[in-house]
Amino acid sequence: MNKGHKLTIITLLSAILLSGCDSKFEIGGMKFDIGGNISTDQNHPSATTFQNGIFENRQTKIKILKTQVGHSNKTQSDGLIVTFWIQNKSKHRIKPSALLNYLNFHQSNSSSNYDLRPVFNVAAALFPTINSDGSSTADASTNIGKATDYNQKYVKPLNAQLLPGKSIKVVRGYELNNKKHPVFATAKKDMHNVDSKSVGTSYKINLQDYKN
Repeated sequence: MNKGHKLTIITLLSAILLSGCDSKFEIGGMKFDIGGNISTDQNHPSATTFQNGIFENRQTKIKILKTQVGHSNKTQSDGLIVTFWIQNKSKHRIKPSALLNYLNFHQSNSSSNYDLRPVFNVAAALFPTINSDGSSTADASTNIGKATDYNQKYVKPLNAQLLPGKSIKVVRGYELNNKKHPVFATAKKDMHNVDSKSVGTSYKINLQDYKN
């Protein structure tokens, strides 16, 4: 752009600003939009959002479909069982477990706040093979088969490569700190950075809604 063009553009911009009129125009292949309508990040195609348990950015869309509380007699622990729907919006293969790093699950007790770890064995809780005293359940042999099928359908795909444009339903278990206080799911912009800025609105999961 030569000096003459620069002066012309400056003159036009000054005139438009002084007139107070909204305007869209093009000069020498350059497009200008002078007006009161400001584009926000929420309307940008690359925006990262998290609302009502639904996370979305250019790479993926994740929905929290279902939550429930389970207990494992094997580890004597309680867990939050979360069913997700995950879509790969990118042009590359990616593991659903990696995409879930966009979300964090937190829980407080009377004094501290904890990040919940995704280490709870969902199949062991839903299809128990041992009782609380360590003895085998009456349907242990049947439940072994059910647990295997369940893991094959909902758990193993977490670490398989999800193809571009495809979606899948998966389940992940988060070990609870307690069953008294609610769990909050939050989202972040950068799944690789634990200190990444939070986005959207936290999603509250009230454990008191479940009969244990």
